[in-house]
Amino acid sequence: MAAVSVDASDVVEFAKQMPLFGPAIVEREIGHALVNVGELVKREAMLNARTISNTGALKDSIRRRVFGTGFSRSVEVGVGIEYGAPVEFGTRAGYTPPLKALELWVRQRGRGTAGGIGDDSWAEAEKVQNIIRRRGTKAQPFLNPAVDDNMTEIEAILDRALSVATTKIAQIGR
Repeated sequence: MAAVSVDASDVVEFAKQMPLFGPAIVEREIGHALVNVGELVKREAMLNARTISNTGALKDSIRRRVFGTGFSRSVEVGVGIEYGAPVEFGTRAGYTPPLKALELWVRQRGRGTAGGIGDDSWAEAEKVQNIIRRRGTKAQPFLNPAVDDNMTEIEAILDRALSVATTKIAQIGR
């Protein structure tokens, strides 16, 4: 999971001077910005994941979620499959990857035939699983680089939102 946070305390204090509309403006602008940041990170993570796995399962499992209320809001981008973290961070020896995912991976590489337990691809997947269990795997980061490589744009999106909120509050308060 990748997370980005922003300190908007100065804008929040300014917004509180206009209690009827200030806080709502800041909340709305920050909410829109967090959706945009989440979509940017999700899109980049999907591009990165595409180069790691040709099954598409990792890429397709990447999700964005904005949560929280008021001024305590966050955006989270993560994966919905059990092997997302092991791919991102690598594993030590002893980790046992899910056999079903390995079986799909084996079939897509043409190293076995489909058919389930007892077929060539299942046996090949068990071999790969045993190798990973013995050796571990190298990290193949796809999510954290999506944040790190786009930090300038992420900061610009958040700064723009705070600037828009401040301008709107100032215009209404005249």
